[in-house]
Amino acid sequence: MTSVLLIGATGNIGSHLADALVRHKGQFSTIGALTSQSSLDDAEKKKTYDALAEKGFNIEVAQIDNKESLIEVFKKYNNVVSAVGAPGIPGQTVFIDAAVEAGVSRFYPSEFGSDTNQLQNEPVYAGKVKIQQYLKEAAQKNPQFSYTLFVNGAFMEWFFTLPPSVYDIDTKNHTANVIGDLNAKISTTSFHE
Repeated sequence: MTSVLLIGATGNIGSHLADALVRHKGQFSTIGALTSQSSLDDAEKKKTYDALAEKGFNIEVAQIDNKESLIEVFKKYNNVVSAVGAPGIPGQTVFIDAAVEAGVSRFYPSEFGSDTNQLQNEPVYAGKVKIQQYLKEAAQKNPQFSYTLFVNGAFMEWFFTLPPSVYDIDTKNHTANVIGDLNAKISTTSFHE
C-alpha cells in the first residue's frame, strides 16, 4: 500500500494537503508529516503537530537541511510531497537527493500554481524551473525514481490578498508587467480542490 510523507504540513498549502490526506487516509498504509525539532520546541507549532498526530499522522523529526537525517525518515515512505513556501523552494534539492537515496518512488515538489513550463523565462518562477530541471536529471539517472508536478492554476484564496508586488504591479506608477496575452483565459482553483 502507498505511504505518504508531507513536508510543510502546517503551511498555507500543506495544511490543506494534510486535511485531504486525513480524509483519504484509508487509501494509505501510512501518512506522515516531517518537521524539525526546533518547530516542535515552538509551543504553537507543537500544538499543530499534536493535532496532526491525533488525526493519524506519524510525526517525523529530521534536520531539514541534512541529507542523511532526511534519508532515515524517507526510507519509511514511497511518496514524498513537498509543500514548502517560496523561500524553501531552492532548498528542495536536499529533499530530492535524500528521496533518491532512500528509495522513494515518487516525489512531488512544491510546484502548485502556474504552468512553469510555459513561463520559464519569468524571474518569479526561476526557483521552480531549477527544481524541475534537477528532478528531471535525478529521474534520468535513477529509473526507480519519478516525480509529478501539480499545475492547478492560481489559488483564488490568494489571488487578491497578496501584495501587488507579487504580481509585478507597481501601484505608485500605475503599471503592471503582464505575462502573456491580456485576453487569454486563466485557470484557477481553491485550496479545497
